[in-house]
Amino acid sequence: MKMTIDASVSQGPVKPVNGVGQPPIISAIDYPMFRYLREAGIPFSRLHDVGGMFGKGIFVDIPNLFRDFDADETDPANYDFAFTDILINGLVAEGVEPFFRLGTTIENYTLVRHYRIDPPRDFAKWSRICEHVIRHYTEGWANGFKHRITHWEIWNEPENWETVEKNECWHGTFDEYCRFTTWCQSTSRRLSRI
Repeated sequence: MKMTIDASVSQGPVKPVNGVGQPPIISAIDYPMFRYLREAGIPFSRLHDVGGMFGKGIFVDIPNLFRDFDADETDPANYDFAFTDILINGLVAEGVEPFFRLGTTIENYTLVRHYRIDPPRDFAKWSRICEHVIRHYTEGWANGFKHRITHWEIWNEPENWETVEKNECWHGTFDEYCRFTTWCQSTSRRLSRI
């Protein structure tokens, strides 16, 4: 393919494609580096594996936000938004939109042991938990916020290794991941009509 660009003709704004993965975190409660995202004109920061390769057990991940999967997902008392609220508000204050990953942080040593990367045992409940997380940050649910967050990622990396045993993000099969994300997407379409 040959492409020609005529810089003298304006076609309108170009969609920004300069987002970053993992915001520059050097503290769990103070984010002095976020100003550099604003200064660089970074529009998005993807919240994937926030807190480093081992995670801190406090940010973003669904098991960090909803610690007891057997608890009532409709009760705000069962959610722990404390550190993620500070993180999200720090990004928003600098004009950076969070690209929110609904899932878990990578577990790099799955051949030794993994903890939180197995597919959810109840897709419906997991989806409802995520719905409440979304509502917390966009509709003010559970003393939340009305931030403009337009990008939500459902887990990720279903096949980052050749075998399930080595997978570090989704410790299930690719077919399970496809069923899971298809189910979550159909649920979100139903919820948006309610």
